[in-house]
Amino acid sequence: MKKGSNFYLISILTILAVRSGVFLFPQKKLIIGGTIIHHFWIGAALILFVLLLSKRYDGLRMPLFFIGLGLAADELIYIVLGGRTVSEYWSIHSVFGAVIMAVMIFLMRDGLANKFLKN
Repeated sequence: MKKGSNFYLISILTILAVRSGVFLFPQKKLIIGGTIIHHFWIGAALILFVLLLSKRYDGLRMPLFFIGLGLAADELIYIVLGGRTVSEYWSIHSVFGAVIMAVMIFLMRDGLANKFLKN
């Protein structure tokens, strides 16, 4: 299996883990200052952190990047569509959006992995 495919698997497992967590614990939310912090923002912060992380931590950078990518990809369409409730998170548009994002990550997996290996 190629390195890109291994890390794609990390993104898919992240999406599945988050979806399972939301399904099992729909009332658990991260709230800071009265604002719900969606896992999209945690993923975006993780991606930014990885991009700023020193290249000597390559063994850590790629897995964290693909975890962050999975977190962000799972909720992107939900946020773009203005989702606010758990039922909207499970709407056909949100689920289909997560599937489309997973396909896009799959199509770009080798390029993303190679980008990290070259830096």
